[in-house]
Amino acid sequence: MDAVEPHNGIITPVRRHTSARADFRRRREMSIFNAYQARFEATCEEEMSLQEYLDLCRSEPGAYATAAERMLESIGEPELVDTRDD
Repeated sequence: MDAVEPHNGIITPVRRHTSARADFRRRREMSIFNAYQARFEATCEEEMSLQEYLDLCRSEPGAYATAAERMLESIGEPELVDTRDD
């Protein structure tokens, strides 16, 4: 709420920061809610027909890859590093 404080004989309105803190809290809570909602929507299972699944497997081999194959794909190919001269 706004208040009035005298300063050098001049009365000036002063805005308290409680509303700014409340706005920050509301924005933070909404961003947490939005993040939770996005995470939930990303992990929801999607139903598809057999034909849709086969089309997906044809276009994206990772769709039917095992967990180990997906892990190797994310890590990438091994790289030989020569450290003899270091």
